[in-house]
Formats: sequence, structure tokens, C-alpha cells
Amino acid sequence: MAAGTGTKSWAELVRTRERARTPTYTFRTAARNSGGSMSLPSTPDLKPTGNDYDEIIRIKVGTGASSNCKTFDIHKGILKFYSGYFRAAISNIENGRFAESGDGVICLAEDQPHTFDKFKSWLYTRDVGSVVEEGDCNESDCSWKILCQLWCFGDQSWILLLQNEVLSTLHRRIARRNFTPTVELGYVYDNTGPQSALRRYMIHAVAMKFNEPKEVLEYDDRFTKEILLDLVAALLPKPTRINSLEFSRIDLCE
Repeated sequence: MAAGTGTKSWAELVRTRERARTPTYTFRTAARNSGGSMSLPSTPDLKPTGNDYDEIIRIKVGTGASSNCKTFDIHKGILKFYSGYFRAAISNIENGRFAESGDGVICLAEDQPHTFDKFKSWLYTRDVGSVVEEGDCNESDCSWKILCQLWCFGDQSWILLLQNEVLSTLHRRIARRNFTPTVELGYVYDNTGPQSALRRYMIHAVAMKFNEPKEVLEYDDRFTKEILLDLVAALLPKPTRINSLEFSRIDLCE
């Protein structure tokens, strides 16, 4: 807190936002208390109105050299419509509750410009498939990681619709190609909490490739102990190996 002012610094906000990665999701509680969680769209039938294309706000993403730092101009109303984080942040700026709010710029020093660029494209197209084009569907296909990065950004910024759309896109591509990007499990585990929908989905998608738990042990040089334990746990109740058609019919809302 700034001495004698009651205002918060951007550094405090960023730390609060980063704690959204932990199982306690501290930022989400803070967003609820500030009204940032109300009426966030999670299904595609809810759309912004013309009034949401209002004033422009500047977002500075990244730090350091120009290649690692980029500034984006986005409509305030669109950000507030989709994101609990930006709804709370913009409200705090407008009410002078941030010590650095004088220039009206939101700084996201811990985020990557290329991920935010994809997010901005999604904001105005609402089409994850066109924003992240499908690659060769092999371990070197970078589109898998971009999708996971977008989901994690949506998780940290509380953008429910983006998370749902990314997960649906992942599911369709995995089912259609009968290929699971196991190489991205490490990234997912580094950037999500134990109850994360993306983590649980990826574990289920990888587990369906095995017939029994002991087969997982052959991958002890590839996966961390935490991932191996979760894979074994997913396989313990009964063998979960299913064909691609059965996998494509899984209800992601269950």
C-alpha cells in the first residue's frame, strides 16, 4: 500500500493476479469482492453490445527490450465484458484506487506479448480456430502450446468464455487427429493449479492412450513425478483406453 493513500501499486495487483495460479485462487476472491466476477459470459450466446465498443485503454505487456514488450489499444467495454480481472482493474483506475493510475495504462509485466496478441485477436473475432491455426499435429507443432498459453491467460485474467473455447478447440483437434500433445503437460502443470480444468482434461486425454497404470512408468524420464502420479490415478479405477470416436463424444461439462 502507498503510505497514507490507501491506493495499490501495479506490482501488488500483478502479484495478486499471479496467485490465481495457486489452488486457492486468491485473485478470484478479490475480484468477487470488487464486483469483477458478476455476469461474466461463459457461453457463446452472450455477446457485447455496441455500447461496449467505447473508449480505448492502453495495455502494456512484457518488460525490457522492444521485442519483449508491446503496447496494445483495446476497447474498455470489450475487456470489461469478458474479463473479471480487467473489469476490476479498469474500475480501480477510473476510481483512482491505483497509485500509478494517472496515465490510465494497465501494465502486465509478467505476460508475453505474443500471447496477449492472440487474446486481442480472439476478443474481436471470438474464433479460437482462426486465431490459432492448426499445425501438423505432432510434438513440434507450436499451436498446441499457444492454445495452452491462451487458456492459462484466460485463467489468470478470469475470462471464462476464452477458457471454454480453447478447451473445446483442443478437444476437437485431439479427437480428429487422434493425437495428444504430451509435450505440453509440463507447461500446463507449471501454470495451473491441481483442480484446473485444463490439467484434468490433459491428464484424461493422455491416460486414454494407456491400457493399465504400469505402462505409465515407462515414461518416468519424460514426465515429472506429479504428472506420473496423476496419470496412474486416472487409470486406477478402470482402464480408460478408448477409441477416437468415443473420445470425441466426451462431454467437457461433466
